[in-house]
Amino acid sequence: KALALLLLVFAETVEDQVPEVTAAMAKDDDMVLFLTKALAENFVCASLDDTEVGKIVEYLARERIAKNTEIIKQGENGDYFYVVESGTFDFIKDGEKKGSCGEGGSFGELALLYGAPRAATVIATSDAYV
Repeated sequence: KALALLLLVFAETVEDQVPEVTAAMAKDDDMVLFLTKALAENFVCASLDDTEVGKIVEYLARERIAKNTEIIKQGENGDYFYVVESGTFDFIKDGEKKGSCGEGGSFGELALLYGAPRAATVIATSDAYV
């Protein structure tokens, strides 16, 4: 989760609202590389420089998500951005499956970027880590 840091990168200075560092934010070099690569493939983050991507990676926190958990609900306000470490997720809009993603995929950035309600519901289709 980026704790709305994605929004901070585009709308405000990070220094104004730095999240508290937690143990869940600890990462080894392999995880930093994985997250950096995943963010580079995200169309919103692709234009960021290495320093900006590094700040996002620094504040991403790992969380276990159980199968069948509704991690995002369509229409709600967005407050997190997710990068999938493992597991799979389905995107449901108006009750219809519109897509899915797995390892290295990401979701949730549009609601943060545009300050808009969540466009779809996201459900874990397996146990997962984000």
